[in-house]
Amino acid sequence: MAFHDVKNALKETFGSAKPYLLVFPANNDGMRSTDNKSPRKVSSSNEFDKACDLFFGNAGNRDYFLKTDRYFPGQTKSLPKPVVSGSDSHSFDDLKRLDGNVPNFPATWIKADLTFRGLKQICYEPESRVYIGTEPPVHARKLSEATKFLDKLTVDQVSEYDESNGSWFKNTEISLNPELVAIIGNKGS
Repeated sequence: MAFHDVKNALKETFGSAKPYLLVFPANNDGMRSTDNKSPRKVSSSNEFDKACDLFFGNAGNRDYFLKTDRYFPGQTKSLPKPVVSGSDSHSFDDLKRLDGNVPNFPATWIKADLTFRGLKQICYEPESRVYIGTEPPVHARKLSEATKFLDKLTVDQVSEYDESNGSWFKNTEISLNPELVAIIGNKGS
């Protein structure tokens, strides 16, 4: 089955809805051929690039897939796309590679909810939401500048409040992302 057959089958099945993401390998027998002088191979890789939402690859692929000029000059602008590392698993034991402790298999850090919607979100903001490596730069900054980061915000009612208008923010704890830059309150205060 050819790739365009897969795309057509998905379109026939789901119509304009898209409850799936297309992911393709970026290396070896995947996207990029080592022969970039072959118009046929380049055209095929561009077709995969345009159709896929994200790619399995490594940190070395990241900058390439974030570029917006990946196609032939004069062709449509390419969209930045996220790259996530995979384990290249051939057995259940190989899944241990996903924890980031195996050489040549670094962890992928994704800043999103652990849901399909979260995975879709990395496709909209690939540069700021995906990092492949030992530790994202924000974690290193958080360790070296600990006094400049808030972990959580605790809010409670004043002791005199009798809850006659409801129980508002009673003993509430809000976890904060280390990259949170503002909390907007009532009328922008």
